[in-house]
Amino acid sequence: EVPIGRRRKGSGDAGAEPMDAVRNEREKRAGRIMARQPAEGDVVIVLAEAAAEGNEVEDIVRVPRAKETANVQAGNPYVVVRHPRRKLYPGVTVRRSGGELGAGPLPNDRPHQLKLWGSYNVTNSLNLGAGFRASSGRPLTPFAADPVLNRAGDIPEAPRGSGIETEDGFMKRTPSNWSFDIHADYGFALGGGRLVLVADIFNIFNSQDAIDYDQNTEIRFRVDNPDFGLRILYQDPRSVRLGVRYDF
Repeated sequence: EVPIGRRRKGSGDAGAEPMDAVRNEREKRAGRIMARQPAEGDVVIVLAEAAAEGNEVEDIVRVPRAKETANVQAGNPYVVVRHPRRKLYPGVTVRRSGGELGAGPLPNDRPHQLKLWGSYNVTNSLNLGAGFRASSGRPLTPFAADPVLNRAGDIPEAPRGSGIETEDGFMKRTPSNWSFDIHADYGFALGGGRLVLVADIFNIFNSQDAIDYDQNTEIRFRVDNPDFGLRILYQDPRSVRLGVRYDF
C-alpha cells in the first residue's frame, strides 16, 4: 500500500517521479480518463504489482469511510422573549419556565449518529457507491400551553425526556431510524469534454419509521389536544434522482 504523493522507487532509481505523475502519464498512454479523481481528504489505496522492472501501478480503489458521532445535548434552554402581543425582542432571551421540569435532554439530542459511505470505480467509465445512515431517536416530553400567551408547547409537564404515551405505546424517545442509499454514474467522452449520467436512489428499502410525535397535551390553555401522542412526522419515502453532468 503506497499513499498518493509519495515517490515510487524502482530498480535503484532514487529520483523517481511522484506517483501522481506516473499514474497520469500511464493513463495518457493508454488513452483513458479516470471516471473520478480522488478529492482532497479521500482515503485511497494504490495497488502495486512487483515486477522485475519495478513496481507498476495497476488500479485505484476508494476505501469506504465511516463516521460515528456520540453527543449529549442537555440543559434548561433559553428562548427568545415574546411580548403578550406577539412582538419579538431579538437578542433578548429568558430561561424557559418550568424549573427542574425544564431541565434534561434537549429536543434535538441524539446520542449516536452513524454514517457509512464509499464508492468504487468498476471500470474507467462506471462508478458505483452506497451510503448508510443511522441515528438514535429524539427525547419525548409532554408540554402544556402557556397560560399567558395561550400558546401550545411552552410549559413542560415533566422532566425533559421522561417520555409520553404514544399510539405505539409509552416511549421516552422516538424510534431509532436508518436509511440505505445507492449511487451510480457512467461517463464517456463527448465533444472534447465528458458527459456523466448520474442516478441515485435514497432510502432504497423505503423505511417509514416515525421520527416525531405530537408532544403537546393542550392546543390552548386548558384545552386538551386530541392528537397528543400521535405520529406527526415520518422518514422521507424512497425517492429516485436522475441527473446529467458535463465536465469540460
